[in-house]
Amino acid sequence: MLYPIPKQLTDGVFEVGWNRQLSETDKSYIATIYSFELTPVVELMIGAAPASADIGQQGEEDLFRFRVLTQGAYVVETEGTTDVMIGLFGPDSRAQLVAGDDDSGRGLNARVIADLKPGDYFVRVHHYSKLGTGKYTISVRAAT
Repeated sequence: MLYPIPKQLTDGVFEVGWNRQLSETDKSYIATIYSFELTPVVELMIGAAPASADIGQQGEEDLFRFRVLTQGAYVVETEGTTDVMIGLFGPDSRAQLVAGDDDSGRGLNARVIADLKPGDYFVRVHHYSKLGTGKYTISVRAAT
């Protein structure tokens, strides 16, 4: 992809106009950054048994959602031997970071304890290493 270069930034003769056509290389590069595959969202229930999950491919990110009906402190945590990191987003937003964690849980597991208002919350989980894979479980419960 080319960007315009006006004459005043060159020798006064040479210039480059707007490139309005994307090459196959441009399209391929853009697709690596902005994947068109939507990450499926797995529903978590507060207080339910942990959900089984798997970082099956390098660089994969899992996405979970749960709904808070009553304001209070909640615990989101992973279990297993896979070194995962979590990001908690919300309420009602996949972009507003509430908290994140790497190893506050048992072993290499992630744990976030946060006071949450009513709304939908999203948890993004990925391996600590961009080359890592593995199984884990994730749960949400009210803090006691």
